[in-house]
Amino acid sequence: MTWLDLRRAALIVWCIISAVVLFVLASSFVTDASWLSGIFPECVWKRFGKECGLCGMTRGFLSISKGFWGESLQMNRGALPLYLTLLSNELFFSVFLTNFIITKMIRRKEDRECRL
Repeated sequence: MTWLDLRRAALIVWCIISAVVLFVLASSFVTDASWLSGIFPECVWKRFGKECGLCGMTRGFLSISKGFWGESLQMNRGALPLYLTLLSNELFFSVFLTNFIITKMIRRKEDRECRL
């Protein structure tokens, strides 16, 4: 496997993960907390009376999506930095995807002109 193959594979994985993250971020604007609590199981750590590092992350994301920044910090302190990191990844991904599509369109146009 060459370096170019690894780079292409990493790019494909990044695109798939970015698409999933985009869906998660977009769904946080339209979903309700009560609906999500029915989908996701209760954290195993809560059975022992403790909380893990991700407890409250879903509620924190929903609070951020609704504009309640302070409330999200109360749910989980890591929700805001993670949300902003994922959001910046999505912005970078959209710029990359736009550039990729435009480049492909220009190459196709140049190929058509060369054939004629």
